[in-house]
This record gives sequence, C-alpha cells and structure tokens, in this order.
Amino acid sequence: MNWNSVVINPSPMNVLCGLLEKYSLSYSIQDDWLLPNGEFPAIRAEWHPGSQSGIIFVMVNENTFVEQSFAGVGTDFDSLTQAFYEFVIGSFHVFLAAFWTNVILDRVQVERWVIGKQIFQIYAGVFFKQSSDEFSVIVPDGLIASIEMALKNESLNGDFHCIQTFVCNMGKHQVFEAKLDSKVWEAGTKCLSGYNWEETKSFYIVKNLIILRSVSNV
Repeated sequence: MNWNSVVINPSPMNVLCGLLEKYSLSYSIQDDWLLPNGEFPAIRAEWHPGSQSGIIFVMVNENTFVEQSFAGVGTDFDSLTQAFYEFVIGSFHVFLAAFWTNVILDRVQVERWVIGKQIFQIYAGVFFKQSSDEFSVIVPDGLIASIEMALKNESLNGDFHCIQTFVCNMGKHQVFEAKLDSKVWEAGTKCLSGYNWEETKSFYIVKNLIILRSVSNV
C-alpha cells in the first residue's frame, strides 16, 4: 500500500477514511462513526498524542464492539503513520474480510471451525511482529490450530466472537495474553505460553486477531 496516498491529513478519522476509499468502500458518517456501505458494522478511530497511541472501534451491532489498540513512536505524524501501519498489517484486513467481504488471501486465513453445535467461518489475520532491532521473530508452527483446539472446550453463544492474542518478550521476561470477546481467556493464554518463544535481549511483540462468524448449526 502507498502510505503517502492515505496519510495525507494526519488525523485518525481522515486516515481511516483514506483506507476505506483505497478498498473501494463507500461510507456515510453518523455521530463520529463511519458506516461502510451505509450500514453496520461501523468503525471509528481515536488518537491520543500524549501517549502516541490510539484505538480502533468497530461497532458490529448496537450491543457488540471490537477494540484494537495501536501505538507508534516519533513525531505526531510519524507515530500516527506507524501506528496505522501496525493496525493495517494486524487487523484491518481481518475487518475487511469478516465484515465487508473483501478477502485478501495473503493477509487473511479463512477456515471453518466446528465449535459446539455451530459452524463458524473464521478470519485469522497475519501475525503482526515488531522488534527493537533486526531480530527476526519466529511464530511457532501450529499456533492457530492450537487456539482452535482450546476454543472447542468453550461454550460459545451468539453468532460473533473475537480472539486477540499478544506475546511480548522483554529480555528474560515474557508476557502472554489472550482475550475472547474482550475478556481475559485463560485457556488461550495457556495455549500461548505452552510454546517455546525465543528468549532474547531484544524486545519484541507478536499480535494476532481472529474473528469468528457463525454460518450454520451442526
């Protein structure tokens, strides 16, 4: 993607508008929300210059929200640009596929999972990886399949669910976090920590987003 053609006016909502336009999504604006194709899901962005961080909100319907945080470094323009790059690589293509039927196969893995009595179409994004130097982060093989197996032990109600995973290496200390529908998911966290992530003096993070949408009952 040519960022110069998207990040022209460095306000979060203008950048978000530019992203939707890049993928030929028309939209209307209502109460600070962008409604692609004039309907739900709606999306909006917030940016906090003091902390150089922001949040993308997706309103799936009036009762269901997805939040994705992102951050950057440098000047306001540079940090906003870097943060939106992180959002696009890690999350935006998942939103495009799950909500607006725009599937870019090298950015989103699409499968069907049977969980309980429901069949879900799942949209798994690529792993966003970032390190403090040129250290190359390796994501363990089979991680998505392990998350699927852990999810099979859950009782899922409703036709929409969201899984967010986060791994952070800080020298000799590592942090693992998984959320299911914005709540801490202990089984998912245990799944992440069960793999051998490389311990290094380099700081690195690995993030991933998976969205599930029910397509039928078993």
